Amino acid sequence: MKDQRRYRFLVQAANTRYDVDITVENEDDEFPFFDLLDSTPCQVSETHIGPTHCQLVVQDRDGIMDGMKFTVKEMDEVSKDIELVKAEGQTCETLLENCVDVVLRIKGELEFIKKPVHSLLLEVEDKGGHTGYMSYIVQVKAENKEIPEVRPDKLTAEINEEYSGVIDFTDTTITVSDRDSVEYGQFYITLEGTGTDEFCYEAFDVIPREGYRATDVKLSVINPERLDYDKGNCNDITLRIKATEINDSTRSGEAEVNIKLKDVNDEAPVFVREIFSFDVDENAEIGTYLGDVNAKDLDAFDSITYSLTSESYLRIDPQNGGVTVNTEFNYERQPQVFVTVKAEDTNAPPHTAYAQITVNIQDLNDERPELYMPSSPTDIDENTPIGEELLVNINARDADGNPELSFGIDWETSRAAKQGVPQEKYVFIECITIDTNEELGNSKSAKAVLRVAKELDWEAFDTLYLTITVEDRNTGKEYQDLRSSSATLTITINDLNDNPPEFSRIDKLSFKENSEEDELVGIIIATDPDGKGNNEVRYYLQDDLYEEEYVTINPTSGELRTGKDKIDFEQIQEISYSVIASDGENSALMHITIEVEDVNDESPKFIGDYSTPIRLKENTDERRGLLFMEASDDDASPKFNTLRFELEELYRGIFEVDLVTGEVFVPQGNKDRLDYEKKNRYEIQITVKDRCDTGNCYGDSLSAMTRITIELEDVNDNAPVIQNGDSQFEALSEDVGQGFPVGYVRAEDADVTDDKKLRYTFIVAEPEEGLELFAIKDDVDTNRGVITVAKDLTDKWGEYRLTVMVSGLSQFVHNVEPTPLWTA
Repeated sequence: MKDQRRYRFLVQAANTRYDVDITVENEDDEFPFFDLLDSTPCQVSETHIGPTHCQLVVQDRDGIMDGMKFTVKEMDEVSKDIELVKAEGQTCETLLENCVDVVLRIKGELEFIKKPVHSLLLEVEDKGGHTGYMSYIVQVKAENKEIPEVRPDKLTAEINEEYSGVIDFTDTTITVSDRDSVEYGQFYITLEGTGTDEFCYEAFDVIPREGYRATDVKLSVINPERLDYDKGNCNDITLRIKATEINDSTRSGEAEVNIKLKDVNDEAPVFVREIFSFDVDENAEIGTYLGDVNAKDLDAFDSITYSLTSESYLRIDPQNGGVTVNTEFNYERQPQVFVTVKAEDTNAPPHTAYAQITVNIQDLNDERPELYMPSSPTDIDENTPIGEELLVNINARDADGNPELSFGIDWETSRAAKQGVPQEKYVFIECITIDTNEELGNSKSAKAVLRVAKELDWEAFDTLYLTITVEDRNTGKEYQDLRSSSATLTITINDLNDNPPEFSRIDKLSFKENSEEDELVGIIIATDPDGKGNNEVRYYLQDDLYEEEYVTINPTSGELRTGKDKIDFEQIQEISYSVIASDGENSALMHITIEVEDVNDESPKFIGDYSTPIRLKENTDERRGLLFMEASDDDASPKFNTLRFELEELYRGIFEVDLVTGEVFVPQGNKDRLDYEKKNRYEIQITVKDRCDTGNCYGDSLSAMTRITIELEDVNDNAPVIQNGDSQFEALSEDVGQGFPVGYVRAEDADVTDDKKLRYTFIVAEPEEGLELFAIKDDVDTNRGVITVAKDLTDKWGEYRLTVMVSGLSQFVHNVEPTPLWTA
């Protein structure tokens, strides 16, 4: 609020009025506080100087906003590079009360490499000394300000020819620098030649290949053999060391390096072989030429002189190295002669090299070579890589002075077996090669080196019986029967677990719906051609479709059995699984489909209400349909849901039902079957059965029963029958009065409906006058015809025969013969 506010009141007492003024003064008693108008992180480029976009709002509820002091602290000290100032163009008042806009201002460049994130504590203090705080983060964004620079930009070095290693530039370090930060300070370092001859500058390499900000670089020789002064093509080489920004390949710097070669005699002679071996027959003449020894000196203008450490046995030409015999040799006394030869160049002091001369004294070749075989079989893993050597010790020795031993394999007599059963030769022939390694300087003994030449498969054969031969190729013609020796080497092939199980063909898999748990569905069989220990197959079911456990598999036997959850054919007709057969390392996958067999587990059900009686007139003798029975069966298979209807055997012939349509009807026939007077109500059991074909229903058929009621309607088909016909009444006195009861006629009607009420009438009288003298009246209560006197009988004596007609509603008539009436 403002510094003070004034309130004026009007006070009235009786007839007196007073003006009262009250002044409220504002006190600075609230703490100022910061608020963010934007949650976007504050990011500042490292080269930015001046106000930033990072704007905040300071509020103070007491409204005293002037005289506020702002402080920015970092690490408990006032920041030298960042300050908080009042923003130009105050906008917060449009949204808030008692506020001021402030912004961060950068006073000095913020280097990303030194500090990429500044954690600040912003502080505001109002006039009353109340202080508000806020933690604030400023992120520094790196900028690409510099380009890579290589220093020094020119270098020169002189090195010996064929020098190898890092080049020394005499206390000068090659440095590549790019002071930018993060990705802008990363660069590639490459080496390029200035000419077209790549041969020379590819002798050099620069290390490292990449750098960041400031990196020391070393130039080294990696192919010294290219720097041969005597060839002259690489004696003066100019190279460029180039640094290129990784982020922007257009920004690069380079330096030029000049390399000069120096020619030096720094190479010693090198014999072309360490041992020079010559053969000579015993008793050869002195001066017999044996051969030359040779040494080389890589220096261009150097020459070599040869000498022997002893000339007791040999002489050597110092210029060309020709070796000749200097004594008589005797094989039996000394089969070999060893002499050291020296080569010197012209350097002072000279460089020297030494080699050995071996002279083999040739003896007559008349001994059979002896073959030394291992005492037990050797073994090798199947699938051993081709070319790999077998670990077996086979040696040969020949007592002759100059044998040439050579090992071989006689494949004609070699054989292989699988579990003792011989295998065809094509399965194993040339699966092993044999080479001959002579002992250095001793041709009398040699070692056989056996190597794998073809794939060794334990599943093809597990034992190999090789006929190993050794021959002396120098055996004289006269001793050819002593040329060779042979023996059998047994090689056991070790089985590896290198084959996955193989599934056998399976027949159709199925089980009945609603099967109990653990019923056998089938057996999955997988075999592993690997040997014992590697061929134990375990089975697993992989199921991503069902939450229920419909089937399980025995992990060892492969038996598929029904699971704990039952399956309903009407919902699911087949299920699919993936079976995994694993030997522990290798596995095979087979998809199986198991059919669910429908079972007659649903009983048929009648559809509708059959409780209402069916009305039928008695005496019906023509075929007449009464109703159609309807039923259903929830089994899905036609063989289980094919329904047939049956009618209770007791009433067959009177009524029938169509097996297929379910129509209940009266068959055509004798009308006397349906006689209301005998039976007027039928309660008939109708049965519907499933599991039926055209003619029969099977033993496992299920059924349902219901009853229908048929009520016969009575038809007036019976005539009344007078029970007391031809009756003779007692004589009457002529003086009986009118209405005097004479007697009655009683008749019965087999019909049981209203037709049982009979009507009695006189139709004939003898004499005819009787029709006037007598009357007959229906007695409703007794269903009789009561005869009374209708007129005075005085003088009407005589006998009267009256004929009575009895009729019902349908006018069936029964006539009574005239009945005599006596009068007094």
